[in-house]
Amino acid sequence: YQMKKENEKSNKKEKITTSTVKEENNNFHKYLWYVIIFSIVGLLAEFIYGVVITKKGFILGPLAIIYGIVAGIDIAVLKKYKGHKVKLFILGAVLVTAIQYAISFLFEGILGATFWNYSEIKFNLNGRACVLTSILCGILTVIIIELVQKWLDKILDKKPNKIIKIVDIIITIAISLEIILTFWGITVYKIRMKEEMEGKNYISNNTAIEIFQNKAFSNENIEKIFPNLKITIIPKGNE
Repeated sequence: YQMKKENEKSNKKEKITTSTVKEENNNFHKYLWYVIIFSIVGLLAEFIYGVVITKKGFILGPLAIIYGIVAGIDIAVLKKYKGHKVKLFILGAVLVTAIQYAISFLFEGILGATFWNYSEIKFNLNGRACVLTSILCGILTVIIIELVQKWLDKILDKKPNKIIKIVDIIITIAISLEIILTFWGITVYKIRMKEEMEGKNYISNNTAIEIFQNKAFSNENIEKIFPNLKITIIPKGNE
């Protein structure tokens, strides 16, 4: 009888562990696709409203990745407040504004790069965020969590099969590579800008890596993808 009880406990633990792993895998699948879907929506929104794409976030891919990442975090943190529209609006406005400010601060601190600037809009915070975008983010948070998420989850809650899992892995690798390429490209662009400012106009094109980066990350390509990109360069001697 004791052995039977122990076996039952063991089976229950195994079922709980298996269930937890499946849930984690499904959550990964869901949030990956939240990022992809809202990245595409963000890019389309900028295109439709004629906004200059300054927050695209990728050098090669068709995604405005910052929108997707922010939307994913927004859902993960605030979905528990579903049904409380006023609270969702306030918390969404605060959370997204904080994320937007942090991303801008990190990009400028690490790369010396500014992708957007709200300095010309009233009630802005160091040009990194402003009241207008905060209000829009609050409204969008309510729409996403109260309406859009429910519709998306009906599709994404289905148990991912092997093919979908493979697709998820491939997409994750592709996104990771593109993030690396973005940082690499902006770093190369910054170095080139600094050398030009110092009067060094010669571009080394000797190795395979140099040939690749000079072609993929040319000034023309970077400025086309990030038309409002501003690079902060500290003159030699002031560093």
